[in-house]
Amino acid sequence: MSVGCEVKFTNDEIRSFGSKDIYEKYLQFKLNIDVDLNPKLKWCPSSDCNRYVEKKGMFAKKATCECGAVVCLKCGQLDHPGRKCGQHDEEFL
Repeated sequence: MSVGCEVKFTNDEIRSFGSKDIYEKYLQFKLNIDVDLNPKLKWCPSSDCNRYVEKKGMFAKKATCECGAVVCLKCGQLDHPGRKCGQHDEEFL
């Protein structure tokens, strides 16, 4: 939408603008933006996963992805019990 434009396209309208491949790329791009802008969502850091986790409850510190990975909701990396965020990376340097 342009500044001042109130028009919103439906998914069916967007689908009709191009090929199926373009539409699927649009959906992935929109999902990426939605997850990145939502403070309650974090991408799963597992290299073979393309899902995200959602913070459940105001005081939740970690969440479990559908792939089984436990994600730290503060830093977005794999859970690191007993270590501060970033501290687990320093050990591998």
